[in-house]
Amino acid sequence: MKIKFKKWMTNFSLMIGGLFFSLLILEGLTRLFLPISPGAQKVTLQGKKIRDWLIPGCVYYQVSTEYNAITTITEQGYRAPKIIESPDVVFLGDSFTFGQGLNDEETFPYIYAQALKNSCANLGIPGVGTIEEINMFEKYLENLHWRPKQVKLFLLAMTASFSAGNDLADNFFYSAKTQNNISIIESKNLVNRSAISPGMLEGILGYREILLRYSNFLRVVKFYFGPLLRSKLTQHIAAERLDKALKITFEQLSRLDELSRKYTFDYQIYLLHPVQDIIQKTYIETLNRLNEISPVPIQSTAHLFEHEPQNFYYSYDGHFNALGSLKIAEFLISQDQPNSSN
Repeated sequence: MKIKFKKWMTNFSLMIGGLFFSLLILEGLTRLFLPISPGAQKVTLQGKKIRDWLIPGCVYYQVSTEYNAITTITEQGYRAPKIIESPDVVFLGDSFTFGQGLNDEETFPYIYAQALKNSCANLGIPGVGTIEEINMFEKYLENLHWRPKQVKLFLLAMTASFSAGNDLADNFFYSAKTQNNISIIESKNLVNRSAISPGMLEGILGYREILLRYSNFLRVVKFYFGPLLRSKLTQHIAAERLDKALKITFEQLSRLDELSRKYTFDYQIYLLHPVQDIIQKTYIETLNRLNEISPVPIQSTAHLFEHEPQNFYYSYDGHFNALGSLKIAEFLISQDQPNSSN
């Protein structure tokens, strides 16, 4: 029995050693022939790296393996196109609205403005949720005396997950931060361990950002199979956290409704979906849950991407590519152009 056990241990050790050696070879080969950047960087025209997205008067490149996008921030601190006075239309949202990975003229607010000859302001802010988006909008209303005719709010959400569609998560954690809820703040970048099955998957998900930072082989896998991996490895959200996030989001949508009456503008709310929400066909559930808390009917954009959704998102980055952004712009233009049948 001892001899068999030792033989089994020897074979097992050889197998593990062979696997480790194979991974090292793959890591070296991919670094040599298929280097993938671990994420986007922001670099000025003079080659200086910067961290902030919205430096007034700054022009920089968003640089990654998937794109090299020229980005213009106006003197008033929002992304091009620049407006002279008060805009007719204001776009509110996160990095999808801002246009992460896109040149100025490829963002859907820019395309919309050019097509309809409207004065439009893109107030998209990468990495934030509805609370901070409306906070910024309110500052423009008060400090610059903007009086838009129309406001378009874009929610990026997926109610089946907290790791995708970051508006719900950002609202949840921002609220916790303002309330000094340390236990929730510390868990922001951790896997919700009560919400997914235990085991190796949990560990991988918990440390995926670290793994991707140091392993080019894993970055190559994500680069070529990003949408599929997102749809298979999406972490589910615990019910109590989802309910709390929806409650906070309801408060912000109600706040926008109050601002619309105070400053006499019309507004619409659109739902943008991460690619896994469409692939998994959970977008209907997302729309239904958000419509339960919205003062006005929310318009989903999922129907624009139901056929081969992976063609409209960057595989590694996860944001809309130029085709995806154009789809959104064409949808908005078809709704708002004169003599539209919609």
